Amino acid sequence: MKIIFRLIIYSILTPLVAFAQSKTITGTINDELGLPLPGVTIQVKGSNNLGAVTNFDGIFKISIPSDGSQIILLSYVGYITEEIDVSENTTISLNLQVDTDQLDEVVVIGYGTVLKKDVTGSISSVNVTENIANQTTGIDQLLQGRAAGVQVSQNASALGSGVSVRIRGSNSLRGNNEPLYVIDGIIIASAGEDVSHTGGIGNDGQEVQNGLTGINPRDIESIEVLKDASATAIYGSRGANGVVLITTKKGEKGNVKINVFQTTTIRNIRKKYDMLDGLGYAQYRNEAWPINNPNSTRNPEIEDRIPYSFDGNKIYSIGYTTTGANTNNNPLLTGNVTVGDIPLKTFDWQDIVYEQSISNRLGFSASGGGDKGNYYISGGIADEKGIVANSGVKTGDLRINLNQNLNKNLKLQARFAAYFTETNFSNSGDLIGTSNQSFVRSAIAFRPIFASDDEDFIDDLEASNPYSWINDFTDISKEKRFIGSVALNYKLPIKGLSYKFSSGGNVRIKDRRRFFGLSTFAGRNANGALQISGLDSKTFQVNNLLRFNRSFNRKHRINATFGVTYDVRDNQNSVYSVQDFISLNLTTDQPYLGSVISTPLTYLYAKQQVFSILGRLNYSLKNRYILTASFRKDGVSKFSTIIATVYSLLLPWHGM
Repeated sequence: MKIIFRLIIYSILTPLVAFAQSKTITGTINDELGLPLPGVTIQVKGSNNLGAVTNFDGIFKISIPSDGSQIILLSYVGYITEEIDVSENTTISLNLQVDTDQLDEVVVIGYGTVLKKDVTGSISSVNVTENIANQTTGIDQLLQGRAAGVQVSQNASALGSGVSVRIRGSNSLRGNNEPLYVIDGIIIASAGEDVSHTGGIGNDGQEVQNGLTGINPRDIESIEVLKDASATAIYGSRGANGVVLITTKKGEKGNVKINVFQTTTIRNIRKKYDMLDGLGYAQYRNEAWPINNPNSTRNPEIEDRIPYSFDGNKIYSIGYTTTGANTNNNPLLTGNVTVGDIPLKTFDWQDIVYEQSISNRLGFSASGGGDKGNYYISGGIADEKGIVANSGVKTGDLRINLNQNLNKNLKLQARFAAYFTETNFSNSGDLIGTSNQSFVRSAIAFRPIFASDDEDFIDDLEASNPYSWINDFTDISKEKRFIGSVALNYKLPIKGLSYKFSSGGNVRIKDRRRFFGLSTFAGRNANGALQISGLDSKTFQVNNLLRFNRSFNRKHRINATFGVTYDVRDNQNSVYSVQDFISLNLTTDQPYLGSVISTPLTYLYAKQQVFSILGRLNYSLKNRYILTASFRKDGVSKFSTIIATVYSLLLPWHGM
């Protein structure tokens, strides 16, 4: 009877004890304006299980253990996370405050900036840290894997080869799919711009080289990628493939900051093809000989004339003398058989042509500023070596960025960058396919056994052997690039209204020379061949922008831009090729030694002027409702009328 009574008492008290071990917290969460904020996450600090979400009226209810943590976390995207101690309270009411570090972050867009919370188009931002910059050599590497919707691929395996950047896929089957690049407001050429193909000797496998030279990753502060129509409309038809906006660094107020760095990189081939060694190749040739050379009435003993003999792991060549006329009446018969006295040498061509290389980069930067201005100066040199003996890129760069307040209303901005490069480009043969002209194919398929290892035997090898593209081929490019701009920003008497005048340009000069010696396929057929191509590209821009950026009554925010721009692009390409050389000693240095002009010196001109009117309005109401409207009209010198008009309208809502 006592046992039954105790069970009844326990069954009554246990729920009461359990109930006493937890308590319920209720409350209302509002935004900074006092309006209900739905979707706020409420969670007990230190727990991943207990949580609640505010409803449409900003109300929540949550049960927490009375003997556990008495601190709850209130979090919402764009707002500061709050910690509330509820050890003595069961009801709370709180207004969350906007995280100004996040939402008030300024994002660069076309011809201006906006607050991050006012961005309506699809934009990916890439923040370039010092560690990332020191590990990369170009913009393409900074974008790769760091911007959603951006695909970066290298067109060939050689160091310094061209890159392809695709933003949300390809937009054209036959046209250019590269995005537009804008550095500190200056439009530069796409990644695919290079010298023209000279021709004159058939399929020579000329690869396009990287067109994004002159932009040092260490000097980049941030990259914004404009991806959709709303974001790119301000650039008109030229932004149809997306726009990459690059902002370079500036100095900060305070003491001078000096940074010096040096990096060393070791390159090695990651994976080699598993090919037959010399012994395996000789055995394969012996086994394949009777299959490829069956006996016949005219030659009844040919199957027995295998090419190689073996003594352990040593390989010897076999020579045969024959008698007969190779006819049915007088068949070809084997006479004497002679086995070589000296074993053949074996070569692993992949080990020979691919080597470990060491690259070095050295650079510095100095920055500083005061109350009225700041500066940023950087420079560097690099010696990048590829995994093939005749491949490498040597560069040097210098950048100067200045910002100065001339008075309380007028600000001066100046940017200048110089870049020099010399590329020793290896021919991978990617554009030639599987023919014998391909360097990669010759390294894996060329026979691995020879009668001598003396250096002179290289000259006796047939055309397009593995040494051809190292010792008898030269592809040298020398390039200079200058990018500069000057801007004046004046605050007009109307609050929030300013006028900006900017002018800048981009000059790129490149000379590329490709020489084919007699052991290359193209050079053998032409008795030596030299191709010379040049690029002289100049762009000049003038921008006049009127901007208005102001908030009213903490509810209305207007960011508007109206501008008139003038762009000039002047490109000159030159091509020239000669062959049938009297002397091959000077290779790329003396084209006059070629006695046959296969491509006469030709200049290809392309000049274009673009006059544009553009505008954008960004209106925000209560940080929730946003209107973005853009337009652009382009007039091009190639046509007599306006040939491109682009409009964009977007009405997003930041739901709470």
